[in-house]
Amino acid sequence: MKKISVIFLTMCVLLNVMSLDFAFAESINAGDRVKTAFLKKLSSTDSENDFISTDFEIIDDFSDVIPDLYKEVTISKSEDIYVDGYAGCYVDNNKLIICVTDDTIRYHSCENRENVIYRQVENSMNDLIEIQKEVGNKYESLYGQYKSGTEEYKLLHSLQGSDSSVVDNVVYVYIKDLTVEKEKLYRNLIEDDERIVLVETDGENIEDTSYRPGRSIYAIKSYEGSSFTYSKMSMGYRAKKVLTNGQLIKGYLTCAHGVLQRATDNVYSNSSCTNQMGIIYSVIHYGAVDASFIKCLTGDGIGVKVQFNETGGTGTDQIEPGVIDENLAIGNTVYKVGCVTYKTSSVVSSLTHAVYLNGVQFGFLVKTTTLFDNQGDSGGIVYTYKNSLNRPCGIVMGHYTGPLNIGSYSFFCEASRINEVMSLVMY
Repeated sequence: MKKISVIFLTMCVLLNVMSLDFAFAESINAGDRVKTAFLKKLSSTDSENDFISTDFEIIDDFSDVIPDLYKEVTISKSEDIYVDGYAGCYVDNNKLIICVTDDTIRYHSCENRENVIYRQVENSMNDLIEIQKEVGNKYESLYGQYKSGTEEYKLLHSLQGSDSSVVDNVVYVYIKDLTVEKEKLYRNLIEDDERIVLVETDGENIEDTSYRPGRSIYAIKSYEGSSFTYSKMSMGYRAKKVLTNGQLIKGYLTCAHGVLQRATDNVYSNSSCTNQMGIIYSVIHYGAVDASFIKCLTGDGIGVKVQFNETGGTGTDQIEPGVIDENLAIGNTVYKVGCVTYKTSSVVSSLTHAVYLNGVQFGFLVKTTTLFDNQGDSGGIVYTYKNSLNRPCGIVMGHYTGPLNIGSYSFFCEASRINEVMSLVMY
């Protein structure tokens, strides 16, 4: 039979090897030489190394007992909380190894099962997962605080992810191009815990992207026999909604006025309306908000790089994930990306602009000094560039054209107001 290593088995067969759920994390290439050195250290100092073999044939996967064991040790699967003393399990050399922090612990689900071995370790699963959460929380709180080019900025942008290793009973943190200096800075800035092993990687997380902010969106307005009419809009920033039952809905914003008259709740990426790219989940068209939240289809992803540059070529501006600019001020430069006029810019002239459209009053919109959009750009992402970061601040609503007295200008809805009214959070 095919030979397989325990490290491969740890990652692919069972198990409680927990990882942060980074939103764009696709894959992580761990630095094998660093990890190997750590495992060699284990083998030379840990008398329980007999539980970790390097080569064996798979005969028993313990599929008859592991589900019952998981039920017995799990308090909350959604929150990753386990009973005290449980430290995970793994299959090695045709044995089910159950890790516990107290050698008197035994589980009923495994009482009459052969080839079950209990291994005493220092850290429980709750301990390891808590370390992971602390690392992730520190990462989120520090990200965006440091200017581009600083050592702190370089470190935070080289962090790739983490794993709670059941076999090694430690937390691995993956860092791109790890150096001695980076390790020292990590220990000082983020977490100095001997249970954390830093692992060098030369890869990086790749975002699974189907669509980019600023691209075109189409919605069918009405059918006329075998033909139909459609409205054309642009994609705004990505966001998510967490329902009361814990369900997570990921999607993106566009304008509301483009979908008020619609024949279906589907939106499409092409004018022939054959390639569906989402479902209209909620629409708000009053007050300070003209926005539709579009639910992504399964398998689709929204990128962080915008669709266009100034000339209509592929955009390179990368939107900072997970945040918005809530501190717009008069005089700030703002950038817009839409499918008609592509990337343009203007300057904020008012934060309390009111617009009257079709009998509806909209207030507290952001007004710009010049025109920076056209029909079809509605819903497109608007963002600022501060401290070397592009942060979304709204979506395009419309524009006014008229040279007399006040000239031509654009106006958009603030992201902070949209998110509050629609109960959305960034990711």
